[in-house]
Amino acid sequence: MGDILDLSHTATITDPARILNWKTILVPQDGEDATLADATGVIDYTTGTTALVNLAASEDLSVDGGTLTVSGIGTFDGTSTLTLNGGSFGGTGSITVADQFQFISGTLSGSGGSMVVNGTTTIAAGAKTIDKDLTLTGTTTATNALVAGIGVLTNQGSWTLTDRSIAGSNTLANQGNLTAEGSNVLAGPTPTNLGRR
Repeated sequence: MGDILDLSHTATITDPARILNWKTILVPQDGEDATLADATGVIDYTTGTTALVNLAASEDLSVDGGTLTVSGIGTFDGTSTLTLNGGSFGGTGSITVADQFQFISGTLSGSGGSMVVNGTTTIAAGAKTIDKDLTLTGTTTATNALVAGIGVLTNQGSWTLTDRSIAGSNTLANQGNLTAEGSNVLAGPTPTNLGRR
């Protein structure tokens, strides 16, 4: 196991290469564990490629560019929000988000990996890719979102899809309450309807 990096900060991290923004004065290296400690503000990951083993977050993380992957265990506790707003986040590991996941744009990567969101998920309008298996157990909304990719999307909570929300080759397994409103809501996949639609 690699070194534990505490990514607490006093300034917004806009470039991982700016080492003075990292508490340990070290840029995360491939094969290391990282901890995002509770601090004021959002930690922004905007460029570069970092392949972590484990990630424990008690602070909001926004992936706005670059590639950030987790091969082991990733946890976002009840005080942190994960935002994917460009770039790529995921990897082959298992990621759990206890509170909020905001998917604005970019790629949720990691064929063979999984991600579970137990809180609120918002999938914004526009194109995005889901290649990681994604299980949503809380309340989810997707409006005019063009989602493509190869990941399995499993709804175990309450999901409202509005206007052109799923249009790729993803598999949609509904084990909760799925509400489809508008046009072309499920233009790509046929849902495996194990719940209510």
